[in-house]
Amino acid sequence: MIASPSRQLYLDLLVKSEKTPLEESQSASSMSFSDVIKGVKNYILYSLIVLLYFIGLVIGRIGSIFSDVICWCSRKLGWKSFLNFASYSNYIKVESKDDKGRIRNLVMISNMYRTFASLSFCLICTIVFDVMWHSVSINDNCRILAIIIFLSFLVILFAFSYRKQATYITKRIFAVLENEGRESRNG
Repeated sequence: MIASPSRQLYLDLLVKSEKTPLEESQSASSMSFSDVIKGVKNYILYSLIVLLYFIGLVIGRIGSIFSDVICWCSRKLGWKSFLNFASYSNYIKVESKDDKGRIRNLVMISNMYRTFASLSFCLICTIVFDVMWHSVSINDNCRILAIIIFLSFLVILFAFSYRKQATYITKRIFAVLENEGRESRNG
């Protein structure tokens, strides 16, 4: 009798595992309750890590976008700016000459403080929103509207973040090309 390829594969697997499909299913279903709990705990842990990473990303983007907006508004209103930035082309020139990476390190520390300020702002907003959410009688439609507004805010926030990042990339490209043009004319 000639065995079909699928039957032969089944026989090969059966010989390797030395368990019948019935025995395999019985051993799979005999997981202990503690194994299930461990699986659930791992799932919750991994989900929490992803959620916390996303929350941190949102907080960082809020700080990045709103610090630029605050500086721009204060300049337009004629107020003395809380923050003064060097031009991006000057930053590129200095960064390329900084062999020890001090400027890059200072920028990283500055961004960390900006994120802490953004975190504090977000915590205050969260507390105020939580108090309003639970103390005011709001029907379900208003709650759904609030969630939609929040999700729309996230879309707008990341759209502006993308635009800002694309602008930095473009400025960096032009600054590098400008520096190369100067070096080729001087060299």
